[in-house]
Amino acid sequence: MEDKLKTIMSEALEINKEEITNESSIYNIDNWDSLSHLRLISTIEDAFDITFTEEELLNLTSFSNIVSFLKEKNI
Repeated sequence: MEDKLKTIMSEALEINKEEITNESSIYNIDNWDSLSHLRLISTIEDAFDITFTEEELLNLTSFSNIVSFLKEKNI
């Protein structure tokens, strides 16, 4: 799941997959702006067949947060 997420993030954020680490976040990836965030979230929802609530969207601002959320949903 983490490798799939890294692939999704690299495409949505237009960065190399190897650049994505547990510390990667909206605060340290320059390409992670509001538009790319929407693209990222939409792609994650499609890829994992889930839907995020507004509250969840506010917390999905790092690779590690997204991984934790997906694990909580048993994905």
